[in-house]
Amino acid sequence: MTRRRFGGIRRDLDQSHESPLQRYQSVVLGKGSLWSLLVYELVTSIFGSIGGRAGTRLRRLFYPLLLQETGRRVIIGQNVSIRHPGKIRIGDRSIIGDFATLDARGEGASITIGRRASVGEKTVINSRGGSLALEDNVDIGDRCRIGSLEGLFIGENTVIGRAVCLSGASHSTERLDIPIIKQPITCKGPIHIGRDVTIGEGATVLDGVTVGSRCRIEPGSLVNRDVPENTRVGGVPASARKDSPGEEGEL
Repeated sequence: MTRRRFGGIRRDLDQSHESPLQRYQSVVLGKGSLWSLLVYELVTSIFGSIGGRAGTRLRRLFYPLLLQETGRRVIIGQNVSIRHPGKIRIGDRSIIGDFATLDARGEGASITIGRRASVGEKTVINSRGGSLALEDNVDIGDRCRIGSLEGLFIGENTVIGRAVCLSGASHSTERLDIPIIKQPITCKGPIHIGRDVTIGEGATVLDGVTVGSRCRIEPGSLVNRDVPENTRVGGVPASARKDSPGEEGEL
């Protein structure tokens, strides 16, 4: 059964009785002291936009002050947006591309990025609830949208192409008399992507879907139901191809 959650960050802020400063802190940092907010502002504003090797080294030195856990030799690009950094972990030798977003500001949310993972430029990773976890050696392309309302898991050695959407939730469209932004948020459950999966450019995987290990999803596909292991799928909506199970090949 589809689960629904009403409200959202914008609505919560509109209904909040906090001061503007408290509201800002709620969005970027969550609960904490004004000193924590000051450290966040200083670190991100001073070091966030510095380019080149100097910027990489400075962020490697100072961003661990913000994040819950930071591994060795992590590379964080320029102008990366980090919200609620105290709920974000990044493993050894992982790379976060320029202008990416790591947003863990949902209730009960967390983001864990394994070792040697890569997040592309302008990709948004957004956890509104539940744990969002990328295992080791996950490679996510540029301009992707990775969302979690009730949880999301991506297994090791998975490759995700450019402009892929893993949809953690969506707005209801049942009523035509209410703007879409004000309609209830719906979610059918967490997304689970197995290990050694390839997801082609521009594909979409909807909430509640499980994709088994060693699957291939063709570019531009819409995956709205579970995919068994060792299966190649494509189309809108995606369906199994006639290729023999387990066959390797380019998408």
